[in-house]
Amino acid sequence: MANVSDEMTTGGSTSHKKRSRKKIVLGVIAAIVVIAAVAVGYSFARGDLAPVDAAAKYDGFNYLMEDEVNDYIALYREQMEVADVSDEDWATFLAAYGMTPSALRYSTIEQLLTDKLVQKKADELGLQASEAEIDASLQTLRDTLGLGDDEILQQTLAAHGQTEEGLREVYRQAIVKRLVLSAEVETPVPTDDQVREFLKSFTQTLQSPVTKHSYCFRLSGRESDANREKSLLVQRLRDEFAAGDKTVEEFAQMVGSYSDDEALVESNGANGWDVGSSDYGSAYAEALDGMQEGDVSQVFVEDDGDTYAFIWVNDEYVLPTGDKAIDALDSADVPESLWSYLSDSAAYGLWEAAGQDYLDQLLVDAGVVYYPMPVNVPYNVDMSLADVQLEEVTASDASASATAQDASNASAASLQG
Repeated sequence: MANVSDEMTTGGSTSHKKRSRKKIVLGVIAAIVVIAAVAVGYSFARGDLAPVDAAAKYDGFNYLMEDEVNDYIALYREQMEVADVSDEDWATFLAAYGMTPSALRYSTIEQLLTDKLVQKKADELGLQASEAEIDASLQTLRDTLGLGDDEILQQTLAAHGQTEEGLREVYRQAIVKRLVLSAEVETPVPTDDQVREFLKSFTQTLQSPVTKHSYCFRLSGRESDANREKSLLVQRLRDEFAAGDKTVEEFAQMVGSYSDDEALVESNGANGWDVGSSDYGSAYAEALDGMQEGDVSQVFVEDDGDTYAFIWVNDEYVLPTGDKAIDALDSADVPESLWSYLSDSAAYGLWEAAGQDYLDQLLVDAGVVYYPMPVNVPYNVDMSLADVQLEEVTASDASASATAQDASNASAASLQG
């Protein structure tokens, strides 16, 4: 029995050792798996590991794919009319604008991610572009370029590498971005010094420092005015006003009683200073051009061909030019409505800068990881082929260039420009 007992004891000891070794081996394997899992997770978190063809990682484990970048740049090239050029011409184009394929890729990724992050924020805030707003933007384009015919519109869009559906998406993104920035970025109230700084750059863009404030009377219906009743009415109102005292109150009463332009009725006929009137039609601008303070224009027909109008210039002001003159400018010496316009313009510029800071912060908060550019992407090119070398491009040339960041607006901008 002792022998059997010894065998059992010995055999049991051997079996126990085997089980112990097995547990140790399994424990080591489990530890390796855990370590590997942690390492993989850490690599994903850092962005070292990513789906095939990912261009960037953002906002946790979201990825921007190479196809999106390629498509975006392809549209940009088509709209800039460099889609089918030789490698030499493409390299020259990039160099002329201070860009390289990698720089173009980087700015494209930033733009695409910004659009995605803005849309995410819009969803959080419950903001969306209405179809009516998009329709209005498209209609403005039609009116500006005279593209009333659908076939002509489609042909024009196609010539710029765009479709109506694509253009509607451009407008949708622009509207959503405006809504988000309006909700998230407060419009600052500029100081007098900030208004003066705005004025320094603003006056450099003006052909003349003389600016005029005008009132306008409008009455539509010329095309259906078979008996010229409206024409005679507008002429009579113009002549009576020109012969009278020409006061703001008199003009306001006339507009309120006879004009059918709701915006003018609301403003009592005031139509702003011409320094800020890029929306004046050509007929209006032509009538205003030769007028001085106190003048009343003749009756003219607006650009739509259906509206009778005339203008009264009630005020005129010569803006100071040069830094010293502007630094010495006292806001009390400037007509209140003009200073208000300049202040609003300065505020808008400050708001735009704050808006860009907000968009930049969205990218920072998203923890973007940029992956290296694949060598075989269709926009990659040997920059030594360029006729223009990058070091020859001035900073002003580079800053004024159209980059891929503008591609989301290139359709509308290239059409309207």
